[in-house]
Amino acid sequence: MSLKRALNESDMIGTARILDSFPSEIFSRDSEDRLALHYAAETADAETFKRILEMDHSLIHCQDQNGYTPLLIASMSGNVPAIKLMIENNIQINHIDKEKHSAVHWAVACGQVGLLY
Repeated sequence: MSLKRALNESDMIGTARILDSFPSEIFSRDSEDRLALHYAAETADAETFKRILEMDHSLIHCQDQNGYTPLLIASMSGNVPAIKLMIENNIQINHIDKEKHSAVHWAVACGQVGLLY
């Protein structure tokens, strides 16, 4: 099983095993140019997200083919623990994607308005 698949399936035990055995998997990109941290921003618990982030802090600003960063994806999915960790790690909070959409836009568009309170 790949790291991105384990994250996509919310298999945190499988994710931990892969991170232990193949730490370089965090740098592997998929067909949409997403990294493991993008998937973790959508599906992972705070501990798993933090573990991947600590493996390479520069990944916090990585963008996929649409200009989505982990912050934008976490905003879309409502992953509050991941958003808090990114804010604590000095994320560029006002990043916009290629279509000029911000984290606030995606939170509203995806029904995650509770993130704004």
